[in-house]
Amino acid sequence: LMFFRTPFLYESKDGMKHSDAYNYIIYPPKSDAKHGSSEVGFVNDWIFFSDNMTGDLIKKFNLPIFEPFKIGNQSIIEPYIKRIEHEKNYKYKGFEERITVVIIDMLIALGREWELEGKKVNRAYNAIDSTRRFMLENYSEKITVEMLGKRANFSTSRFCVLYNKFFNSTPIDDLL
Repeated sequence: LMFFRTPFLYESKDGMKHSDAYNYIIYPPKSDAKHGSSEVGFVNDWIFFSDNMTGDLIKKFNLPIFEPFKIGNQSIIEPYIKRIEHEKNYKYKGFEERITVVIIDMLIALGREWELEGKKVNRAYNAIDSTRRFMLENYSEKITVEMLGKRANFSTSRFCVLYNKFFNSTPIDDLL
């Protein structure tokens, strides 16, 4: 599991691709993790784990494998890594079991954030889609992008960004 604080390159089934900063990527245990810098150097937090329970948690929360993903709480992994480092450095009695518990807790927290992110995207998509249908059904009326943004409860610029993300087009292009 890696968390990149800077833009990075990663290998997908289609070859090397660019990913934005503040994305996570999960590689299954014993897989080749191929990634690198898209600029001069990169900064990332990472953790290796190889436990059967973690695979079940990754599946339970439908966390993406081999593909970067973003969640709202961008630094969720950092405190977990610090706890794991602490346990590894001091090797208190039961440290290995504690590390397993921390990794499981980390994956649960990451999975919950990912699930929440999906709900946010779905709510945004539903609002933009509903507004788009209104626009297309009422094309003969005087419709402005500002009006559409308000209807979807977004600023005009945010509405346009999300519209383009969801429909690969602009509201003006679709209206025309």
